[in-house]
Amino acid sequence: RIWTFLVVFMDNRNEYTENIYDVKVFSKNLQEPRFSDFPLDENGDCPYVQELDGKWKFRWFDSTLDADFSFIDPGFDVDDWDTIDVPSNWEIKGYGKPVYTNVRYPDAFRTKKIPGIHEDRNPCGVYKRKFAVPDAFAGRKCLVRFEGVQSSMTLWINGRFAGYSQDSMTHAEIDITGFLEKGENDMAVFVTKYCTGSWLEDQDMWRLSGIHRSVRLIYENPVGIRDVFIKTDLSGGFKTGVMETAISLYGHFNGSVELNVYEDSEDNVQVFAHNYEVDGDRLIAESRLPDIKSWTAETPDLYIADIVLRDQDNSFIDRRRIEFGFTRIEIKEGLFLVNGQPVKLNGINRHEFHPLHGFAVPADITEQDILLCKQNNINAIRTSHYPNSVHFYDLCSRYGIYVIDECNLETHG
Repeated sequence: RIWTFLVVFMDNRNEYTENIYDVKVFSKNLQEPRFSDFPLDENGDCPYVQELDGKWKFRWFDSTLDADFSFIDPGFDVDDWDTIDVPSNWEIKGYGKPVYTNVRYPDAFRTKKIPGIHEDRNPCGVYKRKFAVPDAFAGRKCLVRFEGVQSSMTLWINGRFAGYSQDSMTHAEIDITGFLEKGENDMAVFVTKYCTGSWLEDQDMWRLSGIHRSVRLIYENPVGIRDVFIKTDLSGGFKTGVMETAISLYGHFNGSVELNVYEDSEDNVQVFAHNYEVDGDRLIAESRLPDIKSWTAETPDLYIADIVLRDQDNSFIDRRRIEFGFTRIEIKEGLFLVNGQPVKLNGINRHEFHPLHGFAVPADITEQDILLCKQNNINAIRTSHYPNSVHFYDLCSRYGIYVIDECNLETHG
């Protein structure tokens, strides 16, 4: 009987970890990438987001070979587990050791079998928590958004596999609507320090692990707005703003889109308003706004696009508010031009890292960094070497910082 149990256990363990070590698997059940803004109600408030940051139950293992996957069971007793802050890196909290390398890959990498990882050198952690869906959100689709997990993440909802991701520095969104139950729900997340994707994340930095950015549940109208992309330019002597708005919807929709644009100021002056009829799953609209204020690092003037979706009966469906600026970036005759004017970049490289918080840098500390840059005539930041948290970009827009934004890719293989 004991021997039979061990065979079954080992087979299950391979099933749970196979994605981590399979070079052909990058993600499972993830939503397509999109904007980061949240759905609003008709009054412009944001009641449809449930924050999951805070204390989670946590257990750390020295390697994936040591992991006990009994935790997947929603009834598994975790009372004697530790608690850990989300977001955070587990090495900062005393679990395992931080690793620093640059060109040389960490010892866990199987350099003679690329892109292999030594399973016995791959620490891992399990995060668990309960949550309940508010009755007011019945009928809305529910997506869980992990804004950053280092390096791979496997998710179970109520004991059922829900999704897998291994991009450490960008959002992972999973539709968990079909996994939810009335009342209390169980969320379990299995995180590893390394995975096959880590071969492409060989940045010159500390190697830290865990859920290092925020986790949220987002409740969306199943026929509402899925994505918004606003592209701007300037014409007419850099006085007229050109605004291309692309709106993607969840499936075929028949109704209207109200697009209103306001100055992001105390006066909240409206500068544009138009209603567009929609019969499909996408709207692309170009607008021209005369006498606008252009965005530069010296004059970071911003606008707000207020987008409201209504059905054929004029009933409210969805609403979003997007902050943006009008600017034109060019390189001509060896000069970097912003809105037609030559600009010299006084820039820095910045890791999203703090000695006390690791990669989980609080927004107020990021704001202090940006204010320090402005005070010292620094007008540009390179996000070496990966996308940063959303609040970083919002702060740069607000205070006036040019951003050289890098993707999450660096390899020395």
